[in-house]
Amino acid sequence: MPTSDDLEFKNIVLERKLVAPEKLEECLQELENYEKAGIPKPLSGVLLDKELISQDQVSGIYKLLNKGDRHFVRGYTILETLGQGGLGVVYKARRDNTGMFVALKIMYPNFASNKEFVRRFMKEAKFSCQLNHVNVVKGIDFGDSNDVFYFAMEYVEGFTLKQYIKNLGRITEPEAVKIILQATNGLKHIENQNLIHRDIKPDNIMLTQEDQTVKLCDLGLAKCMEDALELTAPGVVMGTPHYMSPEQGIAGGVIDIRSDIYSLGITLFHMVSGEVPYQGNTAVSILNQHVSADLPSPKDINADLSESICSIISKMMAKKQEDRYQCCQDLIVDLNRYLNSQPPLLVSQVRPAPTTSERNEEMDITQQRTVAMSTTSLKPDEDEEQSTSHEQATAEAVKKEKASAEHWEEITNKKNKPRKKGGKLLVAAVVLIGVIAGTGYKFRDEIRNYVEYNVLAKKNGEENKEYVVKPRVKEEPLSEKLLKAYKERLPKITPQELSHQQLKKHMVYIAGGNYKLSANGKPVTMGEFWIDRHEVSNGDYWKFCQETQHPFPKHWQGNKPQEMTLPVTNVTWYDAHLYSVWAGKRLPTEQEWQCVAGSLQGHAYPWGNKFKTKYANVDTGKVADIASLPKGKTQNGVFHMTGNVWEWTDSFLSDAKLDRVIKGGSFLYSAHEGSSAYRDGFYPHSHRQDIGFRCAYSKKK
Repeated sequence: MPTSDDLEFKNIVLERKLVAPEKLEECLQELENYEKAGIPKPLSGVLLDKELISQDQVSGIYKLLNKGDRHFVRGYTILETLGQGGLGVVYKARRDNTGMFVALKIMYPNFASNKEFVRRFMKEAKFSCQLNHVNVVKGIDFGDSNDVFYFAMEYVEGFTLKQYIKNLGRITEPEAVKIILQATNGLKHIENQNLIHRDIKPDNIMLTQEDQTVKLCDLGLAKCMEDALELTAPGVVMGTPHYMSPEQGIAGGVIDIRSDIYSLGITLFHMVSGEVPYQGNTAVSILNQHVSADLPSPKDINADLSESICSIISKMMAKKQEDRYQCCQDLIVDLNRYLNSQPPLLVSQVRPAPTTSERNEEMDITQQRTVAMSTTSLKPDEDEEQSTSHEQATAEAVKKEKASAEHWEEITNKKNKPRKKGGKLLVAAVVLIGVIAGTGYKFRDEIRNYVEYNVLAKKNGEENKEYVVKPRVKEEPLSEKLLKAYKERLPKITPQELSHQQLKKHMVYIAGGNYKLSANGKPVTMGEFWIDRHEVSNGDYWKFCQETQHPFPKHWQGNKPQEMTLPVTNVTWYDAHLYSVWAGKRLPTEQEWQCVAGSLQGHAYPWGNKFKTKYANVDTGKVADIASLPKGKTQNGVFHMTGNVWEWTDSFLSDAKLDRVIKGGSFLYSAHEGSSAYRDGFYPHSHRQDIGFRCAYSKKK
């Protein structure tokens, strides 16, 4: 039933002949369907969605109806309407106590009685206020003024990327890459705050009028990564169909930063080709293409595009998350290389997961493993290997659709049934309920819990097999399995005896004492210790595996490594610790590591405070020999304390004692991460292609 406001709005529209009567009736019917689905939405919002009226016309009608005063927020003077979002109207306003112009988002009054929508609105405000980056619209203030929920944010004098594309048709490659690079820098900041945007699209990318600085905006769908397992629970879809990732359209799909990277890839595709890759009349048909259709080449639309830009887009938009850029930093590497006329480095590389500073150091380890989809070299059982297989198929069964599902079908004008195409079961319509005006809508519990979803590993040759949906059986988390395996192996390791000659040949002696590791830090007391001159090599680790029957790192593929003098990588903290015990050594503490790397001299790097490009292997995209770059070694002869590979330490990152500290940066990171004081962390049960280790030694007392 339309509200009195909607009926008044309708009458003005008819009086002014702004919309044909039959079109207006269609919108009222759609409004009723939203209401039946439990979604309050004003008539003006439906008309704007269908582009039947303009924002200026909406503002003018509200002025005629004298509805503007109800949007009064104490402390702000509203100046003009900027636009409408999924949850409210955005105004240009002036903050009375400072005179500062702000963008003031005010929740629709008919949403204010819905606790879920109020929670989402305030969540966006909270997330935005904790961000502080030049490429992200900054949140300033939020609250409740006389039962009016508001959110004040940085006012950007400029235009959206959507408007820019519309005006130009296409954007040149170099300019498009510069825009995407800025957007990726902003997204990296969001990633570092343990957030996912979930609605990256040209509408939500602003360019300033003055110098076209890019700013990500509208965090209305943002979510903490620690909740990522719940993001696509049955009945929930978050995002805008043309720019959504495959996992956002699959029930139970795990959403992480790679989903945002996919959406950014579609945005880049749109910029350089002038078109979005997948077209369709309904959200269902578009999402089905994201899940199963081949990615069209942007070069087929714009023949002038380079192979480099096409390769970058292809990797950003890979169907499988593990085939995409694994974090924003990976993408930044290739975008910078493009701008420097260099071919992309990472289009054929996969890095399983961002580090802890790029997630959240308090995040549950088991959830992290699932979100990051990382694997381990401590061999899990066969069932676990199948469950983490990259060749998975999604199955869903829907016996019948309940009330809200039926109403959404009316909105989309499409009855949807599970169907197969190319051996893959496509998305059932029930998971699409919630793709509404760019916002996500969560089913009421009885609908959400109606269907159980299960992801089954797809085996070769089973394209025609009917997948059976069964209730999930709670299994022992992989992290606990690996910890158990580690504890079982540890007592079986026989440590080697080290002679003084061996120590002098392969390690460097560090005297004990009171050390000040930072300018403002308190002195730290450390005993004497030795540390490896080099990172542990493939050759060293091969000997360990041969003697102890320890599993090889994944990328060795069961064979002896060909490059024995490269640092061993793709090893978990458990692997590194077991090796150190076998070698008669241990892993260094964070303080010991930092002491060796240059902090004792007050230096950011082993050679001083100014970074020198030929002294360290950073931001190159390729791992180097353990004895390479001798100019960058420490004064006492320790190699690669800056760059090459991150190194495990024995220290925990936080009091939560979840993640272990990693130090030194890597070939995939910048010089900043390679500085001696920089600390990061990673899940001890996981591995990456740019994490290795070196050992320390202390004489037994």
